Amino acid sequence: MAVTIRDIYAPPLGFGWENLPTRYVKRQYLDIEDGLVTTPSGAVLGTGTLPNGRLALINDRGTVCAQWWSAKDEMVVVDPFDNRVFVVPSVDDLKCNARKMTSAQIDIKAARPLDLSIMWTDPVAGECGFDRDDLSIGEHHYYTDRLNGTVLLSLIEDEDGNYVVSRNSVLCRLLRYVDGDRFAFSDYRKKAIPGLLNDNGGLSDFARKVLLWANNLTDEQREILSK
Repeated sequence: MAVTIRDIYAPPLGFGWENLPTRYVKRQYLDIEDGLVTTPSGAVLGTGTLPNGRLALINDRGTVCAQWWSAKDEMVVVDPFDNRVFVVPSVDDLKCNARKMTSAQIDIKAARPLDLSIMWTDPVAGECGFDRDDLSIGEHHYYTDRLNGTVLLSLIEDEDGNYVVSRNSVLCRLLRYVDGDRFAFSDYRKKAIPGLLNDNGGLSDFARKVLLWANNLTDEQREILSK
């Protein structure tokens, strides 16, 4: 699956932004002339505007994309905040630049991983969730819900305006899977998040990060969410 703008600038729980080097190559912006971008290596890529007004690249295969390797050590990337294009020499350089760019646009505190232990539990209904006042859904940059993990909960608003964690959420499915339910992902449609399982059915690095986040759950919360 192609890398999207969200993958680059708002990976769920900041996956891939851990342990990045402190020194990195700062992005180099390129001029767009007549809809074309010429890279330092001499590669030429087209650009276009999506229906939402955002800039996109058109690679040498005619495919619309957010980033493209134009040479062995040259990656062309879209800057969604300024609708510009830049180049970096490596994946780590991209991640370092992306983290810095996103951090300048969001409320850092709101983007930190949610504290799952604050969820209320309803043993009778078999539900866990958040009081409306405990979350700030829709109040911050839309990348925030990916970075803080909200997107992994598939929250459903109840009749009281509070939020219930969906049984079909990534978190619940993953908890069921590690508890032995090998069919937890049988009807799962891959969403815009990193893969959870490898080809052998083992847990991916991303899945392990989600489970590490879930360590904050109380025993009661975990029992409810894993059913």
